[in-house]
Amino acid sequence: NQVYVYSITGQADNAITVCGRVLDKECNSDSLEIALESKYDRSNPSPAYLSYIDMYSKLHIDGDLENKVHAEMVYAGKSMVPWITAIKDLIALTNSKTLLDYGSGKGFQYESMLLEDKDQMKYQSLQKYWNVSEIYCYDPGYPSYQKLPRKQYDAVVLTDVLEHCRQEDIKWILAEIFSLARKFVFANIACYKARQILPNGDNAHCTIRPTAWWNSVLLLVASNYPEVKYCVLVEFI
Repeated sequence: NQVYVYSITGQADNAITVCGRVLDKECNSDSLEIALESKYDRSNPSPAYLSYIDMYSKLHIDGDLENKVHAEMVYAGKSMVPWITAIKDLIALTNSKTLLDYGSGKGFQYESMLLEDKDQMKYQSLQKYWNVSEIYCYDPGYPSYQKLPRKQYDAVVLTDVLEHCRQEDIKWILAEIFSLARKFVFANIACYKARQILPNGDNAHCTIRPTAWWNSVLLLVASNYPEVKYCVLVEFI
């Protein structure tokens, strides 16, 4: 079980320097307490969660009109691409055969694409590249994938998801993710402002927190699922 600090620009020293800082004005001294003591859950999410789901559903259907992004390209699933090799290694390490993509977007990442591994073996799809028998896409903000899974999967992966969730919902969302995993959870979390501004005026990355904040919430949740391993990459610019 590891939480890694990662720099998307390759400036590891800078990433390590800022990983403990408070990165936005809403991250005050009460922020961690709000997350850890939140009583919201799947049956009773925060009002903000419901508002965000409605907003993301409209973006998926209508497109991002403000930023002139066609509906087909809104949260298409491309955030998965940088992590496919890391996920492949975890799948092999844990002998996982089924996978849940939690917050999958439109799932275009699972359409036909040519991939090559380190041994120069070629694959026609991500499912074949990962060598898994089943992939389930779930995204509460995309109408086609809003059906919550009813069973566990060996692997649960999420990319560019948690930073889009309000801090008062993070604990129950993480608990749900761990409850759906049989072997491991993989996640990356962006700790910087997104380019996208949502229709309500919020930055799309609404929960930007230091590494220690995420680690505290993860430790609390993961302690209830000792059989599930996790690898979380906390990204800084």
